[in-house]
Amino acid sequence: MRRELTRILNGAAWAIFSAFCCWAGAASASELRVELDPVNREWMRREQSIRLLVDQLPSSDQGRLAILVGDTDLTDLFFAYGNVLEYRPAPLALPSGEYDITVFLVSPQGAWREVARLPIQVLTESGLERRGIESRIDLQGIQLLDEQLTPAGSPSSSGQDSASLNLHLGGDAQRAGWRLGGSTQFLGVSAQQNALRFAQRGEDAPLFDLSNYTVRMDRTDDPRRFFALGHVSYNQHRHLIPGFSSRGAVIGMPIGSAGSATFATMNGTSIAGWNNIIGLSDSDHRVTATTVGFELRPARPGALRFDADFLDGSLLPLNAFNGANIGDRQTNRAWGARVAGSTPSGVLRLEAGFARSAFDNPNDPSLAQGLTLVEVAREERSSRYADVYWTILQGRPIGKRHAASLALTLRHELVDPQFATIAASLQSDVLRNSVQLAGSIGPIQVQAAYTQLEDNLDDIATILTTHTRRTDALIAASLAELFGTDRGAKWLPTVSWNFNRVHQFGAGVPPDSGFNASHVPDQQSDRHSLAADWRGPKWNFGIRHDYSLQDNRQPGREQADFKTQVNAIAATYSPHARIDLNLELSSDRNESFEQLSATRTRNVGVGVRISATDKLQLTATGGLTRSADQPRTNSSENTFLDASLNYRLEWQSAGARSLSGQLFLRYSDRAQQTQNTLFGIDLDNRARSVVAGLTIGLR
Repeated sequence: MRRELTRILNGAAWAIFSAFCCWAGAASASELRVELDPVNREWMRREQSIRLLVDQLPSSDQGRLAILVGDTDLTDLFFAYGNVLEYRPAPLALPSGEYDITVFLVSPQGAWREVARLPIQVLTESGLERRGIESRIDLQGIQLLDEQLTPAGSPSSSGQDSASLNLHLGGDAQRAGWRLGGSTQFLGVSAQQNALRFAQRGEDAPLFDLSNYTVRMDRTDDPRRFFALGHVSYNQHRHLIPGFSSRGAVIGMPIGSAGSATFATMNGTSIAGWNNIIGLSDSDHRVTATTVGFELRPARPGALRFDADFLDGSLLPLNAFNGANIGDRQTNRAWGARVAGSTPSGVLRLEAGFARSAFDNPNDPSLAQGLTLVEVAREERSSRYADVYWTILQGRPIGKRHAASLALTLRHELVDPQFATIAASLQSDVLRNSVQLAGSIGPIQVQAAYTQLEDNLDDIATILTTHTRRTDALIAASLAELFGTDRGAKWLPTVSWNFNRVHQFGAGVPPDSGFNASHVPDQQSDRHSLAADWRGPKWNFGIRHDYSLQDNRQPGREQADFKTQVNAIAATYSPHARIDLNLELSSDRNESFEQLSATRTRNVGVGVRISATDKLQLTATGGLTRSADQPRTNSSENTFLDASLNYRLEWQSAGARSLSGQLFLRYSDRAQQTQNTLFGIDLDNRARSVVAGLTIGLR
């Protein structure tokens, strides 16, 4: 008995000792630490060795280490000496990019356990941290296969056969916190009137032209430090240079830890092509702007910021490449200041600005044509604005199912008469004040706004002063969400009511103007719109009613009123995943009280989309519109049928190149009949055409 007890105790002791050894080995393995050598923690060259520092190598009882560089097992290529594991990449260099070195402990039983995951960054072969090149070619060709016009000789509405090519080249590179990127676009066309600079050069416009290009260098860790050349944009003070784009250069730099400065100089108008490649060849046709700003509370960016803006430039009577107008020479110097801030929670935000601009028109010999002209007086005018945004409620619980939100916006703007800058298209001589409320209670959305506008701010007696009052309101609600717990609520629609009122009236008859009271506007226009929409798994159905009234109130024009009513129905149905059907019906009635006449218009539109395969699709739309006045003196009928067969092209290469596009065949049939018994007009026009086309994009 004693011998048996001794054997049991010895066995228990050995079991406890073995369990302790296993626990100690596991504990030791769990405490295994692996780190990168400090020289491997920054961007590395492709030929640089990888050194792993291990506090202790595992014993044979604990297992062995396995090391993956990215997704490749390179365990056998690591050499161990002391507590260092080193991989020497020669002759096979490390792959470029950012990836992980993953270290595993493999137990004697073959179980893998991750010990460490160490990110490394390897430069490209040319010594860059990152390099990318992008190219894209888009080709489009259209061929008119057939066209029939009635009557013969009518102008074609299908256009001409044409082809175009868009070429985009771009790329970027990064090293030591600096990033250099650029892109350029070219346009080639087969038809002269489609040339990029046809509006500017006519028949001399090249068929293949430079559309735009941009080169930019910046710091990845500080967006304030950058340089851009080519087609650039400058968007600062809303009254000085709110979004000017042209060829030129923009430089940004930090001022201390909380300030920044931006300087831009650009061509006075938008340009394209190979001439004036930088955009700064003519100092008399140039816009220069500078902005200096500071965060007045650097510890909380956005709390309070101040910006000062300066603008200087001149314009010659030159047109942009894509348009033409009659202009004269202009010079301009202006400055402005802005301040913006917010509370820590962002509940209250403020932005305000002031601008002062000196604007004049120097003598332009090309316009004077040798004549003696009266010089335009130099004008120096001001403008100001202020916006306040207040989030009164944000997600405040209402009951058990809904939440409420409410926001208030106040806006003030005053622009002096004749205030202008060469870099902004701004309405001058206007005082505008507005208030807007926007809120929601669960699925109910509410908006309301009121705006006042005044002109003739200098109170010039001989100029008509006009007052404008505008009121807008909107209420929309999803009744299905509002009554979601009730039976049958899913069949309830989303309803909305939209109201708009504009009242514009003059402030009396200007003296010595030759006007009388009937010439002074006093008109109020009201518009109501009611809509209801139902949505199902495969269908949508909506109805809409619009009512508008234009009420003229000036003496002698009280009956010159107009009323319009519109009733419309729209429905879509998808009986199959590859088939979509839609229908639109509408009826309009326009009444003129002064002429005692009314015009009714009825419209029917249908459409179908059939996807025969994932790549082949047929779409067709058709419609009929009939219009006639109540005395039956004028009537018209318009019909159209458009059908298109599209085949989508797709191709992907092993080298990540892809091709996409479509091959299409389109048929169009449009007819118009117009009759007017008073003037003996009877027109019957029809145009039918078949067009084929191909678009290809290679990436």
